[in-house]
Amino acid sequence: MKPEEFRKIFSSALLGKEEGPLLSNGVLPGGKLDTNSAIAVYQNGYLARFTEALGEKYETVWKVLGDEDFFETAKAFIEDHPSNSYNISNYGEMFPVFLGENFSEHPILSEIADLELHIFRIFHLPKNSEDNPQTSLPEKETEDLKVTFHPSVLFLEYSFPVYNLWKTENSEDLAQFLTERKQYLVLGKKGSDLFVSEIGEWEFSFGKSLAEGKSILESLEILGSPPKGLGSISEFLSGMKTNRLVSEVNF
Repeated sequence: MKPEEFRKIFSSALLGKEEGPLLSNGVLPGGKLDTNSAIAVYQNGYLARFTEALGEKYETVWKVLGDEDFFETAKAFIEDHPSNSYNISNYGEMFPVFLGENFSEHPILSEIADLELHIFRIFHLPKNSEDNPQTSLPEKETEDLKVTFHPSVLFLEYSFPVYNLWKTENSEDLAQFLTERKQYLVLGKKGSDLFVSEIGEWEFSFGKSLAEGKSILESLEILGSPPKGLGSISEFLSGMKTNRLVSEVNF
């Protein structure tokens, strides 16, 4: 058997897609183990390691599903999505999509996983070394300004209060956050720390518009004036600057 063929069959065996006997000529089991028992050791170890990797990245999904359902779901995902990276921490990027496709009747699961994936990515980004900028905007007419956010900044929209679920440590409190309710978030890297804040719908749309490269004036022409008055624009941007999430302000 050629090495490439052996690796392919061995990988399939780890995922339960090939029977152990196909490897009988290429595997020398140690001790008193037969070939199938030796393969089973590798299968169990593979499943355990990648289930652990998913559990570390998607702790809230695990908490909502419970042990039995999470382990079963993880097993199904691992069988369908073999790892293609030497770094196990990269595993599970498609888990939110998988949950959306397989739990369409419970969309909250894919939304929780989506938030946790974004949090994981931001947490592992390099330190945001932006100097703490002045909190006030330039004196020029603010409508002419274009704001460039730090590359880590994300504006996210969910149909459930997933941030509240993520923050909840007591499993008994989970039920109160499982009811559908719109939630708008801004995420980013503040120094070495994760920054997450819930914002209003208008601030969400305004922030996304600025992130797409539109000026304050262009954004206002699209969205109209903020419900809380024009002063909330300065308040929103000053908050972003204070938390080191604004890289540049240009005319």
